[in-house]
Amino acid sequence: MKNAIDRTVVNSSKLPSTRQYTGSSWPGPPGFSRNGFKGIFFPRCTLEPASETKVSIVNNRDQSAKLLAQQTAKCPEYIGLAPGHFHGGSHFRVQSGLLHVLPYDPASRIYQTEFPVGATGKLRFRKLRIDSSVKSLQRIHSKAFASSQDTMEHFEVHATNVIDGPAPYSLVDLINSFPNLYDLGLVSLIDTIQDGSLSHLTNVGNLKLRVNAIKGSPFDKMKGLESISLTNGSLNHIPSNAFKIEQTEANTGKGLDIRFIGNPLNGSSFELGAFTHPSLNERKISLRFNNNNITFLNETVFLPFLQNENNKIELISGNPLDCDDCRTAWFCKKLSEITRGELLARIWCKNSYTHPLADCKKNFKKCK
Repeated sequence: MKNAIDRTVVNSSKLPSTRQYTGSSWPGPPGFSRNGFKGIFFPRCTLEPASETKVSIVNNRDQSAKLLAQQTAKCPEYIGLAPGHFHGGSHFRVQSGLLHVLPYDPASRIYQTEFPVGATGKLRFRKLRIDSSVKSLQRIHSKAFASSQDTMEHFEVHATNVIDGPAPYSLVDLINSFPNLYDLGLVSLIDTIQDGSLSHLTNVGNLKLRVNAIKGSPFDKMKGLESISLTNGSLNHIPSNAFKIEQTEANTGKGLDIRFIGNPLNGSSFELGAFTHPSLNERKISLRFNNNNITFLNETVFLPFLQNENNKIELISGNPLDCDDCRTAWFCKKLSEITRGELLARIWCKNSYTHPLADCKKNFKKCK
């Protein structure tokens, strides 16, 4: 079956699975500049899916590199880095549709500081991953990967120094440019997500973000969501409509895992209805709270949540949860023994894995 789109790339069938190019042996296209390089990565169309090309740029300045070859390769997965200007850079890997950005090569003395506009030329990727150890990367242009607008399905930026800057270096604008994303993970801080922030990401299933604040219903249009992980931000308030998500026939009865990891959330952080918005009534909601600052569970928030048999608390750990705080005594007084039994090994007191909240013979003795 003929692919809908053909791209001119370099045929990789005669290349070894791993190769390092140095100096004049770099087989990229002409057009290197003093301030950076223009390179091309090779499609793995004829090799096994596990095959990988690793390219180390050691010295590209003032070179007149010649093309290795030019052919039309009809790849089922668009793998390649087309001519694009970079301010330094080193290791990249391409594997089965993935552009993998790795740490710089110390020998090169060249650092990747940004992905500018049009960085991938006309070639396309399905996946992109930037490693956490790429310390030099500071910003990504919102149109750096414009060629992959319709093909990008998996996008991960683990580099900790990448900032969410003003346009054209807005990470929010960048991720919204990929309407077919399914997996999205950013460790860069996005200060606030609000109504409309993620409105173009209707197909995302797995979302991992680091944010300081939620305003309104930023996930409303993300009807394909299966998991939301909010990690290591300064999040301390969850509004009542934060997890309003458009209900459809496709997501009715489907699970939604919501995780809060490493945020300064406390027992008073959750507004009434934060996890019981009417749009979630037909979903199976699972909550996890790891390494926050929760000392008690608010009855008005969590009792209605647990009274819906579709819902569960998967885990509360690493929190200073006080199992003698009478504000949580409802857990033993109002939940059924069956429900408490299901939560026995899921909710732990004061950073302990030996003292479960569901041990009602031991907890809340001072509470009437």
